[in-house]
Amino acid sequence: MPSLVFGTGGRFGRLSKPLASKLVSCAIDHGIRYFDTGYEYSSRRSQPLLFKILDQHSTFLAGSNEISTKFSAPQFPGQLTAFVDNSLSQLSRRDYLDTAFLWGPTLSDLATGFLYEEMLALKVAGKVRSWGINTHSSTVMSGVLGRVCESLFDHVMLDYNLCQQDRAPFIKSFHDQNVSVWAGTALCQGFLSQSLLRMILRTRSSSYLLRAICQPSTRRFLAPARLLRHQIKALSGKNASNLPLAFVAANPYVSRIPIGMLSTSSIQANVGVIHAPLDESVIHAVSKWARPIVKYRFLLFLCLSFFYSFLWMVFNYSLRIHEAAGATTFSLCGVIALRQALLAPK
Repeated sequence: MPSLVFGTGGRFGRLSKPLASKLVSCAIDHGIRYFDTGYEYSSRRSQPLLFKILDQHSTFLAGSNEISTKFSAPQFPGQLTAFVDNSLSQLSRRDYLDTAFLWGPTLSDLATGFLYEEMLALKVAGKVRSWGINTHSSTVMSGVLGRVCESLFDHVMLDYNLCQQDRAPFIKSFHDQNVSVWAGTALCQGFLSQSLLRMILRTRSSSYLLRAICQPSTRRFLAPARLLRHQIKALSGKNASNLPLAFVAANPYVSRIPIGMLSTSSIQANVGVIHAPLDESVIHAVSKWARPIVKYRFLLFLCLSFFYSFLWMVFNYSLRIHEAAGATTFSLCGVIALRQALLAPK
């Protein structure tokens, strides 16, 4: 089974230090050894907060915990080194990063002449023990697969979940070339566990709504995820909330699963899924049911768009009828009142 990674996204950086420390301690107590963050997460607040908390744990000092972070592709020589040095300055008791990912690079970024020289220099100096690439682009995945022998990448973090089963061939290809696969977005940005509205109400944050409106990569999964949530509940009952993670964990070529855990209950639930896998027949049934939905998600999106547009038209039409009826009633009442006033005895 793959290892669970304690992921820290933007929301982790907004937590108070006592609460964040409680979550990290709970993760360590439940056997989680890997912690992942990003240099730019939460306006550069998540990484320092995580590093400061880990610095205080004896297990971290003993080297039994590993940390990974992500850096944007450098735009000029020396920038990547500056990113790494600044990150290490936030760690008072460790002088290296276990894994550093390039975060969302393009193929042109990877073709930059100074990039690999700088990555190699940081690895030789012992500041970064291994390099990885974090991408959601199939074009970049294919490009990296064609140059694995030439690159310094030991890890790849890609998007893989019930809505993105098309990543499975990439996962196997990377595994066959001895590249460790990290499966991110196991819950499809959270949409496999709850609706967009529930997310907004639970987190009291408008960021999910903005992503759904502005980012096509988020918007395209709203309709498939909605149908999958109902099917998952129908097929797995009380285990519905665990099935999306169980599906990812069932892939034998996945090494690690980074996932955000912002409560002790979510930590316990996720660890339970890894240690006590669900029935494979249920996982297979849901994944098989999901494939045509995902394959035709664009058509599904159009159908749902037309359906909601039709409902909106019906609503507007009925509203106009009520307004017209109300205006007619008001006019009749006015005529009757005027007639009574004229006929009233003087």
